[in-house]
Amino acid sequence: MRSRVIPFPPALTLFLAVMACGGDVRPRRTSLTLGAPALSVGVLQGAREEMFGEIGDVVASPNGEFFVLDAQTQEINRYDSSGILRERVGRPGSGPGEFRAAADLAVTPDGYLVVVDEATRELSVYRVRPDRLEYAHKHQLPFLPRQVCQAAGRLFVLGLHNSFALHEVTLAGRVRNSFASVPGVVDPAIVGPDQELLREMYAVGQLACLGGRSPMVAYVPETFPVIRAFSADGRALWQAEIDQYHEFRRSQDAQGLVRFRPDPEIMRTHHATGLSAIDESAFVLQLTERDYEREEVVGLRSRLVSAANGQTISMADNLPRLSEAAGGRVYAWRSDPYPQVLVFALPPISDQPAAQ
Repeated sequence: MRSRVIPFPPALTLFLAVMACGGDVRPRRTSLTLGAPALSVGVLQGAREEMFGEIGDVVASPNGEFFVLDAQTQEINRYDSSGILRERVGRPGSGPGEFRAAADLAVTPDGYLVVVDEATRELSVYRVRPDRLEYAHKHQLPFLPRQVCQAAGRLFVLGLHNSFALHEVTLAGRVRNSFASVPGVVDPAIVGPDQELLREMYAVGQLACLGGRSPMVAYVPETFPVIRAFSADGRALWQAEIDQYHEFRRSQDAQGLVRFRPDPEIMRTHHATGLSAIDESAFVLQLTERDYEREEVVGLRSRLVSAANGQTISMADNLPRLSEAAGGRVYAWRSDPYPQVLVFALPPISDQPAAQ
Protein backbone atom coordinates (compact mmCIF):
# COMPACT_ATOMS: atom_id res chain seq x y z
CA MET A 1 0.00 0.00 0.00
CA ARG A 2 2.85 2.30 0.68
CA SER A 3 4.70 3.54 -2.38
CA ARG A 4 6.35 6.58 -3.84
CA VAL A 5 4.09 8.06 -6.51
CA ILE A 6 5.43 10.18 -9.33
CA PRO A 7 3.77 13.50 -10.31
CA PHE A 8 0.86 13.31 -12.70
CA PRO A 9 -0.54 15.58 -15.42
CA PRO A 10 -3.62 17.77 -14.85
CA ALA A 11 -5.91 15.62 -16.97
CA LEU A 12 -5.95 11.86 -16.56
CA THR A 13 -7.75 9.65 -19.03
CA LEU A 14 -8.13 5.91 -19.11
CA PHE A 15 -10.04 4.35 -21.96
CA LEU A 16 -12.22 1.31 -21.38
CA ALA A 17 -13.56 -1.13 -23.90
CA VAL A 18 -15.74 -3.26 -21.65
CA MET A 19 -16.95 -6.61 -22.94
CA ALA A 20 -20.67 -7.28 -23.30
CA CYS A 21 -21.95 -9.84 -20.84
CA GLY A 22 -24.95 -12.03 -21.47
CA GLY A 23 -26.39 -9.76 -24.17
CA ASP A 24 -26.58 -6.78 -21.78
CA VAL A 25 -26.84 -3.65 -23.94
CA ARG A 26 -27.42 -1.14 -21.15
CA PRO A 27 -25.19 1.96 -21.21
CA ARG A 28 -21.87 1.46 -19.49
CA ARG A 29 -18.58 3.25 -19.09
CA THR A 30 -16.32 3.41 -22.13
CA SER A 31 -13.85 5.93 -20.70
CA LEU A 32 -12.78 7.31 -17.35
CA THR A 33 -11.49 10.87 -17.35
CA LEU A 34 -10.22 12.53 -14.19
CA GLY A 35 -9.62 16.24 -14.54
CA ALA A 36 -8.25 18.50 -11.83
CA PRO A 37 -9.05 17.34 -8.30
CA ALA A 38 -12.33 18.59 -6.88
CA LEU A 39 -10.52 18.98 -3.57
CA SER A 40 -7.24 18.08 -1.90
CA VAL A 41 -6.16 17.61 1.69
CA GLY A 42 -2.60 17.89 2.97
CA VAL A 43 0.07 20.60 2.79
CA LEU A 44 3.85 20.70 2.72
CA GLN A 45 4.11 23.11 5.63
CA GLY A 46 1.43 24.18 8.03
CA ALA A 47 -0.33 23.26 11.24
CA ARG A 48 -0.07 19.68 12.45
CA GLU A 49 -3.69 18.91 11.55
CA GLU A 50 -3.03 20.02 7.95
CA MET A 51 -0.14 17.62 7.29
CA PHE A 52 0.24 13.86 6.93
CA GLY A 53 3.23 11.76 7.90
CA GLU A 54 2.55 8.79 5.61
CA ILE A 55 -0.81 8.04 4.02
CA GLY A 56 -1.71 4.39 4.49
CA ASP A 57 -5.27 4.25 3.16
CA VAL A 58 -8.30 6.35 2.20
CA VAL A 59 -11.90 5.11 2.38
CA ALA A 60 -15.19 6.94 1.98
CA SER A 61 -18.85 6.78 2.87
CA PRO A 62 -21.57 7.27 0.23
CA ASN A 63 -22.43 10.63 1.83
CA GLY A 64 -19.01 12.01 0.87
CA GLU A 65 -17.30 11.74 4.24
CA PHE A 66 -13.86 10.17 4.01
CA PHE A 67 -11.32 8.70 6.39
CA VAL A 68 -7.53 8.84 6.04
CA LEU A 69 -5.15 6.50 7.83
CA ASP A 70 -1.83 8.13 8.73
CA ALA A 71 0.52 5.15 9.02
CA GLN A 72 3.25 7.25 10.63
CA THR A 73 1.19 8.65 13.50
CA GLN A 74 -1.26 5.69 13.73
CA GLU A 75 -4.16 8.13 13.54
CA ILE A 76 -7.36 8.15 11.52
CA ASN A 77 -8.58 11.53 10.28
CA ARG A 78 -12.27 12.05 9.53
CA TYR A 79 -13.21 14.66 6.91
CA ASP A 80 -16.54 15.96 5.71
CA SER A 81 -17.41 16.02 2.02
CA SER A 82 -15.73 19.41 1.56
CA GLY A 83 -12.44 18.24 3.04
CA ILE A 84 -12.81 19.86 6.47
CA LEU A 85 -11.23 17.87 9.29
CA ARG A 86 -13.91 16.86 11.78
CA GLU A 87 -11.97 14.70 14.21
CA ARG A 88 -8.96 12.50 14.72
CA VAL A 89 -8.87 9.17 16.54
CA GLY A 90 -6.19 6.61 17.29
CA ARG A 91 -2.63 6.72 18.60
CA PRO A 92 0.30 4.33 18.99
CA GLY A 93 -0.25 1.64 21.61
CA SER A 94 -2.02 -1.62 22.33
CA GLY A 95 -5.06 -0.44 24.25
CA PRO A 96 -8.61 0.39 23.12
CA GLY A 97 -8.51 2.82 20.21
CA GLU A 98 -4.74 2.37 19.83
CA PHE A 99 -2.71 0.77 17.03
CA ARG A 100 0.78 -0.56 16.58
CA ALA A 101 0.70 -1.08 12.79
CA ALA A 102 -2.70 -0.10 11.41
CA ALA A 103 -2.65 -1.28 7.80
CA ASP A 104 -6.04 -0.79 6.15
CA LEU A 105 -9.57 0.60 6.56
CA ALA A 106 -13.10 -0.28 5.49
CA VAL A 107 -16.47 1.42 5.97
CA THR A 108 -19.61 -0.73 6.14
CA PRO A 109 -23.05 0.35 4.86
CA ASP A 110 -24.50 0.09 8.37
CA GLY A 111 -22.10 2.68 9.74
CA TYR A 112 -18.98 0.98 11.08
CA LEU A 113 -15.35 1.91 10.44
CA VAL A 114 -13.07 -1.15 10.53
CA VAL A 115 -9.29 -1.08 11.03
CA VAL A 116 -6.89 -4.02 10.72
CA ASP A 117 -3.60 -3.99 12.63
CA GLU A 118 -0.77 -6.16 11.30
CA ALA A 119 1.31 -6.03 14.48
CA THR A 120 -1.41 -7.11 16.92
CA ARG A 121 -3.47 -9.15 14.40
CA GLU A 122 -6.50 -7.22 15.60
CA LEU A 123 -9.64 -5.92 13.97
CA SER A 124 -10.81 -2.67 15.59
CA VAL A 125 -14.33 -1.34 15.10
CA TYR A 126 -15.72 2.20 15.45
CA ARG A 127 -19.35 3.23 15.19
CA VAL A 128 -19.60 6.20 12.80
CA ARG A 129 -21.89 8.60 14.67
CA PRO A 130 -23.00 11.90 13.12
CA ASP A 131 -20.98 13.82 15.68
CA ARG A 132 -18.12 11.45 16.51
CA LEU A 133 -16.30 8.18 15.88
CA GLU A 134 -17.27 6.00 18.81
CA TYR A 135 -14.86 3.20 19.67
CA ALA A 136 -16.78 -0.08 19.91
CA HIS A 137 -14.39 -2.98 20.36
CA LYS A 138 -11.40 -4.87 19.01
CA HIS A 139 -10.90 -8.59 18.46
CA GLN A 140 -7.83 -10.62 17.57
CA LEU A 141 -8.00 -12.55 14.34
CA PRO A 142 -6.55 -16.07 14.05
CA PHE A 143 -4.15 -14.92 11.31
CA LEU A 144 -2.07 -11.93 10.25
CA PRO A 145 -4.43 -9.48 8.47
CA ARG A 146 -2.99 -7.59 5.52
CA GLN A 147 -5.94 -5.68 4.05
CA VAL A 148 -9.70 -5.40 4.50
CA CYS A 149 -12.65 -4.42 2.28
CA GLN A 150 -16.42 -4.74 2.23
CA ALA A 151 -18.86 -5.87 -0.44
CA ALA A 152 -22.63 -5.71 0.03
CA GLY A 153 -22.17 -5.26 3.76
CA ARG A 154 -19.90 -8.29 4.12
CA LEU A 155 -16.35 -7.93 5.43
CA PHE A 156 -13.33 -9.61 3.77
CA VAL A 157 -9.75 -9.80 5.00
CA LEU A 158 -6.58 -10.79 3.13
CA GLY A 159 -4.05 -13.00 4.92
CA LEU A 160 -2.76 -16.58 5.03
CA HIS A 161 -4.85 -18.87 7.25
CA ASN A 162 -5.42 -22.62 6.88
CA SER A 163 -3.95 -22.47 3.34
CA PHE A 164 -6.42 -19.80 2.18
CA ALA A 165 -5.75 -16.14 1.35
CA LEU A 166 -9.24 -14.60 1.67
CA HIS A 167 -11.62 -14.76 4.60
CA GLU A 168 -15.08 -13.41 5.29
CA VAL A 169 -15.14 -12.25 8.90
CA THR A 170 -17.69 -10.75 11.25
CA LEU A 171 -17.26 -7.48 13.14
CA ALA A 172 -16.49 -9.68 16.14
CA GLY A 173 -13.51 -11.20 14.32
CA ARG A 174 -15.07 -14.61 13.68
CA VAL A 175 -14.09 -16.27 10.40
CA ARG A 176 -17.24 -17.22 8.49
CA ASN A 177 -15.68 -18.56 5.33
CA SER A 178 -12.19 -18.99 3.86
CA PHE A 179 -11.39 -19.26 0.17
CA ALA A 180 -8.73 -18.45 -2.47
CA SER A 181 -6.50 -21.44 -1.80
CA VAL A 182 -2.75 -20.82 -1.69
CA PRO A 183 -0.67 -23.42 -3.59
CA GLY A 184 1.14 -25.92 -1.42
CA VAL A 185 4.21 -25.38 -3.60
CA VAL A 186 4.46 -21.84 -4.95
CA ASP A 187 7.86 -22.32 -6.63
CA PRO A 188 9.10 -25.90 -7.28
CA ALA A 189 12.68 -24.61 -7.45
CA ILE A 190 12.59 -23.72 -3.75
CA VAL A 191 12.77 -26.58 -1.28
CA GLY A 192 12.59 -26.78 2.49
CA PRO A 193 11.03 -24.37 5.00
CA ASP A 194 11.36 -21.33 2.72
CA GLN A 195 8.44 -22.69 0.71
CA GLU A 196 6.25 -21.57 3.62
CA LEU A 197 7.72 -18.08 3.27
CA LEU A 198 6.63 -18.02 -0.38
CA ARG A 199 3.14 -19.19 0.61
CA GLU A 200 2.91 -16.31 3.09
CA MET A 201 4.08 -13.90 0.39
CA TYR A 202 1.36 -15.22 -1.94
CA ALA A 203 -1.22 -13.93 0.56
CA VAL A 204 0.36 -10.46 0.82
CA GLY A 205 -0.86 -7.97 -1.75
CA GLN A 206 -3.72 -5.72 -2.77
CA LEU A 207 -7.40 -6.40 -2.08
CA ALA A 208 -10.54 -4.86 -3.60
CA CYS A 209 -14.25 -5.47 -3.15
CA LEU A 210 -16.86 -4.75 -5.79
CA GLY A 211 -20.49 -4.31 -4.72
CA GLY A 212 -23.56 -3.94 -6.88
CA ARG A 213 -25.70 -6.72 -8.31
CA SER A 214 -22.94 -9.34 -8.26
CA PRO A 215 -20.57 -8.66 -5.34
CA MET A 216 -17.06 -9.96 -5.83
CA VAL A 217 -13.66 -9.91 -4.16
CA ALA A 218 -10.38 -9.65 -6.06
CA TYR A 219 -6.78 -9.67 -4.96
CA VAL A 220 -3.34 -9.58 -6.50
CA PRO A 221 -0.24 -10.90 -4.68
CA GLU A 222 2.35 -8.19 -4.23
CA THR A 223 5.19 -9.98 -6.02
CA PHE A 224 3.48 -12.56 -8.26
CA PRO A 225 2.03 -11.77 -11.74
CA VAL A 226 -1.53 -12.97 -11.20
CA ILE A 227 -4.89 -11.44 -10.28
CA ARG A 228 -7.69 -13.61 -8.83
CA ALA A 229 -11.42 -12.93 -8.40
CA PHE A 230 -14.13 -14.67 -6.37
CA SER A 231 -17.79 -14.26 -5.63
CA ALA A 232 -18.72 -13.02 -2.17
CA ASP A 233 -19.52 -16.64 -1.28
CA GLY A 234 -16.00 -17.74 -2.22
CA ARG A 235 -16.64 -19.26 -5.64
CA ALA A 236 -13.71 -18.82 -8.03
CA LEU A 237 -14.69 -16.56 -10.94
CA TRP A 238 -11.45 -16.16 -12.84
CA GLN A 239 -7.68 -15.96 -12.58
CA ALA A 240 -5.58 -13.96 -15.04
CA GLU A 241 -1.87 -13.62 -15.63
CA ILE A 242 -0.46 -10.08 -15.66
CA ASP A 243 1.57 -9.55 -18.81
CA GLN A 244 4.59 -7.25 -19.20
CA TYR A 245 5.43 -7.95 -15.56
CA HIS A 246 9.03 -8.07 -14.34
CA GLU A 247 9.08 -10.69 -11.60
CA PHE A 248 11.79 -11.35 -9.02
CA ARG A 249 14.08 -14.29 -9.79
CA ARG A 250 14.06 -16.72 -6.86
CA SER A 251 16.94 -19.07 -5.99
CA GLN A 252 18.53 -20.78 -3.00
CA ASP A 253 22.10 -20.37 -1.83
CA ALA A 254 24.40 -23.09 -0.47
CA GLN A 255 22.83 -22.73 2.97
CA GLY A 256 19.36 -23.23 1.53
CA LEU A 257 18.26 -19.62 2.04
CA VAL A 258 15.98 -18.18 -0.63
CA ARG A 259 17.31 -15.18 -2.55
CA PHE A 260 15.31 -12.62 -4.52
CA ARG A 261 17.00 -10.85 -7.43
CA PRO A 262 15.85 -8.91 -10.49
CA ASP A 263 16.35 -10.32 -13.97
CA PRO A 264 20.01 -9.43 -14.71
CA GLU A 265 19.16 -8.43 -18.28
CA ILE A 266 16.47 -5.96 -17.21
CA MET A 267 17.37 -5.08 -13.60
CA ARG A 268 13.79 -4.00 -12.95
CA THR A 269 10.92 -5.51 -11.00
CA HIS A 270 7.23 -4.82 -10.51
CA HIS A 271 5.13 -5.16 -7.41
CA ALA A 272 1.45 -4.50 -6.85
CA THR A 273 0.74 -1.32 -4.91
CA GLY A 274 -2.93 -0.73 -5.67
CA LEU A 275 -6.17 -2.45 -6.64
CA SER A 276 -9.47 -0.57 -6.62
CA ALA A 277 -12.96 -1.04 -8.03
CA ILE A 278 -14.07 1.90 -10.17
CA ASP A 279 -17.54 0.55 -11.00
CA GLU A 280 -19.17 -2.80 -11.72
CA SER A 281 -17.25 -3.15 -14.97
CA ALA A 282 -13.60 -2.70 -14.03
CA PHE A 283 -10.82 -2.56 -11.49
CA VAL A 284 -7.74 -0.37 -11.59
CA LEU A 285 -4.56 -2.37 -10.93
CA GLN A 286 -1.44 -0.34 -10.15
CA LEU A 287 2.11 -1.67 -10.33
CA THR A 288 5.21 0.09 -9.06
CA GLU A 289 8.36 -0.43 -11.13
CA ARG A 290 11.78 -0.32 -9.48
CA ASP A 291 15.10 0.08 -11.28
CA TYR A 292 17.89 -1.70 -9.39
CA GLU A 293 20.71 -0.14 -11.40
CA ARG A 294 19.53 3.37 -10.52
CA GLU A 295 18.24 2.15 -7.12
CA GLU A 296 14.99 4.06 -7.38
CA VAL A 297 11.33 3.75 -8.19
CA VAL A 298 10.86 4.78 -11.80
CA GLY A 299 7.11 4.75 -12.23
CA LEU A 300 3.62 3.71 -11.31
CA ARG A 301 1.74 2.01 -14.14
CA SER A 302 -2.05 1.69 -14.03
CA ARG A 303 -4.13 -0.92 -15.82
CA LEU A 304 -7.86 -1.02 -16.40
CA VAL A 305 -8.80 -4.63 -15.72
CA SER A 306 -12.12 -6.12 -16.77
CA ALA A 307 -14.24 -7.34 -13.86
CA ALA A 308 -15.66 -9.95 -16.24
CA ASN A 309 -12.43 -11.88 -16.91
CA GLY A 310 -9.41 -10.08 -15.46
CA GLN A 311 -7.96 -9.10 -18.83
CA THR A 312 -6.15 -5.78 -19.19
CA ILE A 313 -8.24 -3.32 -21.19
CA SER A 314 -5.85 -0.38 -21.30
CA MET A 315 -2.79 1.04 -19.58
CA ALA A 316 -1.73 4.48 -18.39
CA ASP A 317 1.21 6.10 -16.60
CA ASN A 318 1.51 8.95 -14.16
CA LEU A 319 -1.71 8.41 -12.23
CA PRO A 320 -1.91 9.02 -8.50
CA ARG A 321 -2.40 6.05 -6.21
CA LEU A 322 -6.13 5.31 -6.46
CA SER A 323 -7.95 4.02 -3.39
CA GLU A 324 -11.62 3.61 -4.25
CA ALA A 325 -14.69 5.08 -5.91
CA ALA A 326 -17.71 5.92 -3.76
CA GLY A 327 -20.62 8.33 -3.90
CA GLY A 328 -19.71 9.66 -7.35
CA ARG A 329 -16.11 10.38 -6.41
CA VAL A 330 -12.68 8.79 -6.89
CA TYR A 331 -10.35 8.95 -3.89
CA ALA A 332 -6.60 8.91 -4.39
CA TRP A 333 -3.34 10.03 -2.85
CA ARG A 334 0.24 10.83 -3.71
CA SER A 335 3.47 10.98 -1.72
CA ASP A 336 5.56 13.35 -3.87
CA PRO A 337 6.36 16.13 -3.27
CA TYR A 338 4.46 15.64 0.03
CA PRO A 339 1.62 13.40 1.26
CA GLN A 340 -1.71 14.61 -0.08
CA VAL A 341 -5.19 13.18 -0.53
CA LEU A 342 -6.88 13.96 -3.86
CA VAL A 343 -10.60 13.69 -4.57
CA PHE A 344 -11.88 13.62 -8.16
CA ALA A 345 -15.41 13.71 -9.52
CA LEU A 346 -16.28 10.38 -11.13
CA PRO A 347 -17.72 11.15 -14.58
CA PRO A 348 -21.17 9.65 -15.19
CA ILE A 349 -21.56 6.74 -17.54
CA SER A 350 -22.46 8.01 -20.98
CA ASP A 351 -25.39 6.81 -23.03
CA GLN A 352 -23.13 4.97 -25.44
CA PRO A 353 -24.41 1.38 -25.75
CA ALA A 354 -22.21 -1.53 -24.79
CA ALA A 355 -20.09 -3.10 -27.50
CA GLN A 356 -21.48 -6.27 -29.01
